[in-house]
Parts: sequence; C-alpha cells; structure tokens
Amino acid sequence: MTIIYILYHLWDTLFRRSRTNPFDTATPTLKLQKFSYKELKSATNQFNADNSIGKGGFGTVFRGILRDGKSVAIKKLDAASSLQAEREFQSELTILGSIRSPHVVSLLGYCIEKNKRVLVYEYMPNRSLQDLLFNDGNLNSGCMNWEKRFQVIQDVVMALEFLHNECDPPVIHGDIKPSNVLLDWDFKAKISDFGLSRVKVDRDLSSTTSMRGTLCYIAPEFGGCGYLMEKGDIYSLGVLILVIVSGRRPLHVLNSPMKFEKANLISWSRQLAQAGNILELVDEKLKDAYNKEQVTLCINLALACLQRLPELRPDIGDIVKILRGEMDLLPLTFEFSPSPPSRFYSRSRRKHSEQSL
Repeated sequence: MTIIYILYHLWDTLFRRSRTNPFDTATPTLKLQKFSYKELKSATNQFNADNSIGKGGFGTVFRGILRDGKSVAIKKLDAASSLQAEREFQSELTILGSIRSPHVVSLLGYCIEKNKRVLVYEYMPNRSLQDLLFNDGNLNSGCMNWEKRFQVIQDVVMALEFLHNECDPPVIHGDIKPSNVLLDWDFKAKISDFGLSRVKVDRDLSSTTSMRGTLCYIAPEFGGCGYLMEKGDIYSLGVLILVIVSGRRPLHVLNSPMKFEKANLISWSRQLAQAGNILELVDEKLKDAYNKEQVTLCINLALACLQRLPELRPDIGDIVKILRGEMDLLPLTFEFSPSPPSRFYSRSRRKHSEQSL
C-alpha cells in the first residue's frame, strides 16, 4: 500500500508540475503577456456564444476586445483536465510562442489559473479559409476569386518554408488544413493551431505520432505509429491545394450516383490526371475567370506532393522555387501519369504563371 501511495504521489507531482510550468522546456520562448482569467472573461463578454468565431478539438475561440481596445482571438480550452488538451496547450506555448513570421498567426499571451487554460492570438478578421470556401452564409465567400486563392497557396507555402527551413530547429506543423489557414483584412493567409506541432531535433522529433492530424489531410505513412516529418506537411499541402482549386472537401457526399467517382477528391484528381483533363477539377464558381496555366501548375504541384512515397514528394524549398518560376516541376510518377503536357509549366511559358512570393 505504501508503494502505491508513493507512486501516486510521484505521478501527481509530475502531472501538476507539467500543468503549472508550461515554459519548463529547452525551447526559447518570446516574451508573452500573462492575462488574468477575469480580464479575458470581460474581453469576451463572459465568453458569450455570440462572440464565438471557431471551435477546435479541445477549445472554443472567441473574439475579444482588450482594455486598450485591441481586438484579439481568445481560445478557451474546454477540457483542461485532459492530458491531450494540456499537451496541445503547452505545444502552442513552447512552439508558437517562440516564433514570429508574417505567415504565421502570432501568439500574444496566455492565462493559467487553477484548471483554466486560455491562449490569446492576433485577430484575423476574415476568419478561416474553410469558412470562405464552404460557408455559403459568409458574406465574403464570393470574394475568393482565383487571384486570392493563388495568393493563399503561396502564403501557406511560405509559412511552411519558414517552419521547415528557417526555424532552428525545424518545426513540423502536423495539421495543415483549411480551418487552420486564417486570413487578415487583405486576405493574406497565415497558418495557425500548433497544438499537434513538433520540433525536429537531430533529425528526429521530440515525440512520435500515431494518426495525429486530420483525416483526409494526414499522409498515408502516418496510418500507424511513425515519426512526424516534413514530408507529412507536404502531403497535407497537396490536399489543401486541391481543395482550394476545386472548392471541394476531400470527401464529399454527392446525391447523384453518376458523380460517385468525384466523392474522393484525391482519387478523382488522379483519374483526371491520367486522362489529361485536370482543368475539370476547377471550382465551378470561378467559371472561366482564372489563369489556366497557374491552375495547371498548382494541380500538378499538388499531385507531386501527394505521391505515396514520402521521398518522391518535393521539399518545401523546391516548391517555393517552382511557384517562383525558378525550377521546373519534375514529371510525375506512374501513379499519376499521363499528366497534362509539360508546356503548361515549362520555363518558356512560365512568365504567364509567375507571381512573386
């Protein structure tokens, strides 16, 4: 009985330490503001449902106005007693709280009071890419013309380039999807939600992953236990690009049996690539108001990112060069062939698809 008590006391001590010491880590953290729960409760009008602007796996996000009049996004964890919620809270603090980039949503502060856990971010007024693409009630949903969609793709690519190549050690996001892509007043995109992110140290990660991420966006190599690596983010990027181009969810239930082959976006894209008809993938809402060469480049790039073998997917640095017109996209492997003629993304015709990142 004494041994059981000692083991319980040791577990309880370690658990409480992990909850009250979120900065007990080797990762350097920027100076974040520590808020009181009372202040954040007041900023959101008692966490009023009318101020809710989003919901994640372990928390609800509210728009708040601080005492100085500044608008912020405030994420209140629903299940602070959950170990997974606590891990995600600390991951946000130690990773997002350590980086600054114009392509990543900034973490401004936090609150820890007893079992309460709250995070404070910069406010993104045009909310998420998911809202704009799929919420018909969103007043700005019709604003996503091709130019804005192409800019979002470039912004997300630059965000991943920052995380993979400019952060030391590199950061693997682990959950790239439309709801984690937020847009500012000018529809510039920033990635958010680093709860599943991991830091890569000495070519290994700080922890392993088992089916982490979101179904349909997670790379096939993560179907069981495995290490979260950069090429997993690249796969998710490929899915995201297809979603942006098509305006469809990765899995879409259709009423017509004739359209059953279109239900799985990735499979349908592969079929169109094999048939050489990838422009059929383009969102009908765009009609003909889009740059065909840019769209073709993006679809072929997405298919390259979706190759089943991680080593065949391009690195994020190569993706940046491809979008800038500094590098050709390599021919796709057999699983996607035949693809549309390479003239759509060759150097000789690149001037039509160039757009600075």
